[in-house]
Amino acid sequence: FENVWESKFINITNQAELINILMQEDYDIIFGKLGINFSEKVLSLLIGKKILVTPTTGHDHIDLRAIEKYGVCLLSLRDEIDFLQEITSTAEHAWSLLLAGSRKINSLISRTKSKSWVRDDLNIAQISGKNIGIIGYGRLGKIISEYAEAFRMNIFFVDPNVDNPSNMKVKKTSLVNLLKISDYIVLSASYLPGDPPILAEEEFKYIKKGAGLVNIARGELIDESALLKSFNKGNLSFIALDVLSGDSSWGKNKMLESEIIDQSATNDGIIITPHVGGYSKEAIFKTREFMLSKLKKYINFE
Repeated sequence: FENVWESKFINITNQAELINILMQEDYDIIFGKLGINFSEKVLSLLIGKKILVTPTTGHDHIDLRAIEKYGVCLLSLRDEIDFLQEITSTAEHAWSLLLAGSRKINSLISRTKSKSWVRDDLNIAQISGKNIGIIGYGRLGKIISEYAEAFRMNIFFVDPNVDNPSNMKVKKTSLVNLLKISDYIVLSASYLPGDPPILAEEEFKYIKKGAGLVNIARGELIDESALLKSFNKGNLSFIALDVLSGDSSWGKNKMLESEIIDQSATNDGIIITPHVGGYSKEAIFKTREFMLSKLKKYINFE
């Protein structure tokens, strides 16, 4: 674009900065990211034939009704199935969280940092032969199932949009049955703003006692109060989360208000990472390169 478009790179840390910039200058194309919420107020400043580009599959940081209302074109990674097969970073992160919870990595590191070599009281699990339940059997769910098969696990999934797979080692089941039989549950379902939680208080009643729960989808898909209630009752052996409700609009300078984060400070059974599943250097480079190519095609540069 350097010979045709004037480009500006601006480090925006909050909504007020973004609104102030858009009020002062007129841009034809905006490249966004998670951490900045493209609300109706923001999008009203892009009225007309403007383009918003986001290198994400999720749109929960964008007011989709305002996109349509103000005639803004949205380009994203959603439904780019062929390209996304190359991006395994989030699935890899999900697997690292599952292993960290199962092997009690938090507790082990805390012990050695305090110069303790005690290990007799630990209840570390071997995952081979255990049941894994995958909620959402799309791109990420399928990659996670490949990892699970390599680790010799019994694989179950629930997804209303997916029929029985050709792989006989992967079995489709109901959500209630998946929760009852799974030793490990991984949430990898897609999310649209306004979708209800998949795991709410009623669902937590069915979870197998001692199961571990991993979420790399969206925080809004879990009722966090019900999650903590189940964990504190001892029904879950660990919870490992890369996402929390509302985190798509959290900037790097925001002080977080979260009961789960507060409790994780004193409980090694809670593992939280700051929505970094897709933040490998390879994934960042490939997705941004792809979105530039998609933008070029859209505006007929090629």
